[in-house]
Amino acid sequence: LRAAGEEEYANPRNLAAGTLRQLDSSVAAKRKLQFFAYDIDELSTGMCITQDAELDYLKSLGFMVNANSKVVNDIHEVQNVYDGLVEKRNHFDFGVDGMVIKINERNIFEALGYTAKSPRGGIAYKFPAEQAVTVVESVTFQVGRTGAITPVANLKKTLVAGSQVSRATLHNQDEIDRLDVREGDTVIIQKAGDIIPEVLEVVLSLRPSNSKKIVFPKSCPVCQSDLGKIGDSVAVYCLNPDCDAKHLEGLIHFVSKKAMNIEGLGEKIIEEFRELRLITDAPSIYKLKVSDIEDLFGFGKKSAENIIDSINKSRNPELDNFIFALGIRHVGEVSAKLLAKHFKTFTDFQSATEENLLEVDGIGEESVKTILEYFANKKNQALLESLLKEVKVRDFVSTNMSSKLEGKTFVITGTLSESRDKYKKMIEDNGGKVSSSVSKKTDYLLAGEEAGSKLSDATKLGIKILNENEFKQLL
Repeated sequence: LRAAGEEEYANPRNLAAGTLRQLDSSVAAKRKLQFFAYDIDELSTGMCITQDAELDYLKSLGFMVNANSKVVNDIHEVQNVYDGLVEKRNHFDFGVDGMVIKINERNIFEALGYTAKSPRGGIAYKFPAEQAVTVVESVTFQVGRTGAITPVANLKKTLVAGSQVSRATLHNQDEIDRLDVREGDTVIIQKAGDIIPEVLEVVLSLRPSNSKKIVFPKSCPVCQSDLGKIGDSVAVYCLNPDCDAKHLEGLIHFVSKKAMNIEGLGEKIIEEFRELRLITDAPSIYKLKVSDIEDLFGFGKKSAENIIDSINKSRNPELDNFIFALGIRHVGEVSAKLLAKHFKTFTDFQSATEENLLEVDGIGEESVKTILEYFANKKNQALLESLLKEVKVRDFVSTNMSSKLEGKTFVITGTLSESRDKYKKMIEDNGGKVSSSVSKKTDYLLAGEEAGSKLSDATKLGIKILNENEFKQLL
């Protein structure tokens, strides 16, 4: 673009994401995206025992590898590399917002395992975010799906990290008090992680004499019901279960990609259909007809048919997607998968007791409490009864290779020839479960070298102890 004298794209992240979503592959091809390879999903035993050896191997295979990687020996060297990259960050031919620090020995890296989103053996060290100065013109209060009241600063539009920013969350009353931010204030803003706009600090020397303190509402800005706190949360919630804003946000969540995935029903269309009383709740979505939509402004027969087709495609959701779509507080995408895998059917999940729910690894007491409250609510019961007449939720189907280890619980300890994650996957792929600690419920201990206290505990409890060869024979 620069060579052709055309206007350049402002944000490389958005350009790359938009290019990959292009339906016309020739458009994507013209943009000539490139990528740096940094990992191979699975390697044969003994190959590339360190991260830097893996990068060399990738390079020998013909992949592009980032030349700025470096092996260091202590935290001071890490900081020196970081400081050098901060100085060079604006001179690279690609956008960059930080570096990743990783444990070089792959066996240690793998042994540390993964959270739902990232490996424990690596951590991002972000560069200072690009900042800009703007003015808080007003503050509005939004009501979320769970009823949480979020103050939002409406800003004088300004360019930050390649995009125009006009709004930033102020999170809650504690954050407003900490910043001492007021309407009319000049503020410094940045994008957290180069993505989410946030107010960093107030320029007090530029505060106008008529600036107004932000007063948190005493009642819900939508339904005027009482506000209050739930548990130890710093957030303030609308306590009205029938708040219109909660219902709207709940519907937007219900149709979203990771929930029922109803394409064509975006936020604006959901709002419009609710205002026109075409939909009132989740079950009413499935009663929509082409004739309800085709004569609306901005629609036509084809676009109406596309929406109805998408609605019909969502009538047989996977169990975890359906659980997530219900919008139960504290039940996110990962929790929904854990619940689906444990209970297998929606009927069993719906009828689960507190004791049943506490048996699910990864589901805490707060989640158990909100699940039980959700199913005990009479209005939720009536809504589910109507909804289940429109959709048929698929039972959870295991992708296991076999059921040889069905019902068996393993604990893995010690140093093994392959990563613990690999053994964990083998156990789960064959129907078994992996626990982090030895107990009476443990069936087998898979023990490597230097097994430690878990081996002693298993011996005392009379639990069957396997080495790697014995485990593979068991399969």
